[in-house]
Amino acid sequence: MNMLSSLVEEQLHQKNKIVLLCLLASISLRVTVDSIFKLPLNDILLLAIVGYALCAIGSVFSFKKLYPKAIMYYFTITMGIISFIMIVSNPSLTTYLTVFLAIVIVSIYSDIRPVIVCSIIGCFLTTYSFFNYKPQIFEKNNYIDLVFFNMYIFVCAFVLFFLSYLTKKLYVKLESTAVNAISSKEKAEGLYNEIKATSQSLAKISADIKDSIISTQEISDGIGQAITIVAEEAQMEVTSIHKIKELFDNGKNKMVLSMEASNNMDSAVKSAVSNIASGSDYVDNLSKEMKEALNTMTLVEKLATDLIGKNKIINNILTSVNNISKQTNLLSLNASIEAARAGDAGKGFSIVAQDVRRLAEESNILTHQIESILKEMEQNALDVSKEITKEKIYINNSNSITDATKDIFNKIKSEIHCIEEKTNNIKETSSNLYQSFELTDEEVNAISDNTEKNAATAQEVTACISEQNSRMNIIEENYIKLNALIDELNNFNG
Repeated sequence: MNMLSSLVEEQLHQKNKIVLLCLLASISLRVTVDSIFKLPLNDILLLAIVGYALCAIGSVFSFKKLYPKAIMYYFTITMGIISFIMIVSNPSLTTYLTVFLAIVIVSIYSDIRPVIVCSIIGCFLTTYSFFNYKPQIFEKNNYIDLVFFNMYIFVCAFVLFFLSYLTKKLYVKLESTAVNAISSKEKAEGLYNEIKATSQSLAKISADIKDSIISTQEISDGIGQAITIVAEEAQMEVTSIHKIKELFDNGKNKMVLSMEASNNMDSAVKSAVSNIASGSDYVDNLSKEMKEALNTMTLVEKLATDLIGKNKIINNILTSVNNISKQTNLLSLNASIEAARAGDAGKGFSIVAQDVRRLAEESNILTHQIESILKEMEQNALDVSKEITKEKIYINNSNSITDATKDIFNKIKSEIHCIEEKTNNIKETSSNLYQSFELTDEEVNAISDNTEKNAATAQEVTACISEQNSRMNIIEENYIKLNALIDELNNFNG
């Protein structure tokens, strides 16, 4: 594609040069004819200056091969400008026909785009000339003829475009064929060079191949001996693997027993935890009851102390009553004496005095009885207080023992929990270890299978090496034939 593009661009440069020459020829011819027929000098100079200036600019880019497509459109527009100057300077049918000449010259490019541009410029010049120079150019023509003139321009453009299209298509095919031919030639030359280089490389490598064949045979013999040793060692490994497998089976069975013992230990620990929790609850309840009993003993001790105090108060009252009885008895005695002195007048008072004396004596007796009972009650209260003090000591000791027992239960509970955690860890570790045994057993089985396969493969490799040695002999014979063909190929290249 790059080669084809470069060819197309080169052809475009050549076409630009041809169009440039046609422009120069047209301008020069027109300037010569106008000079012969002595047309106005200003018109001749305008055509010459503008035409040659535009051609000079285009020639610089054309010969330097710059912007070929842009120059193509530049020359197309330049031809329109020159035709316009010719029509304006000398309006006649001959100058008008330069419109068609421009279309013909542009068809050299074999491209529809410049032809269309030139046709549009031609239609513009035809319409412009019809309206501005009708008496000189289109004296006998009407508007319908104007339409037909424009149609003629496009018909000519179409015919030229069609011819250009066919020419370009044929040219593209020829160019493609030429490119393919050049490419095929280059490929053939490259292939020839590669074949030559390959033959030379084969000639250089042939000696190395022979040495490699000999070395390969020696290596094959060494590999065969090594494979035989490997096969024997693989068989020994198979035996060892079977022993390892038996050891793993025994380990698995022991691990199963260990897991069962761990489960039993876990059950025992859970039972111990339950019993410890129950014992701790019982100790808590006992401690509460001992504290309640201690409170009750304290209350009873307080009541006994109060009772002793009240007994003392009652004794004091009884002492006062007893004193009152004694005094009453003395008074009744004095009253009896006074009544006896009074005679008959004091008999009634004497009877009252006796009754009072008798009541005083009875009161004194009752007071002594009550005092005796109170002393006994006080002694009982003191005994009760002593017993309560002893019981409080016993209860305090029991509370201390209960608290110590509670602490011991808590420590046992904590230790049991630690044992439970360790038991769970042992259980989990045993389970993981059993799974590891399972996986290891599978791996051992896989290793055993692979080892047996390796042993079988080693035997097969030994057989293959023997076959390879026989084939190496065949390769050596083929090498000799190949070396002869290389010599013939080198002679052909030479």
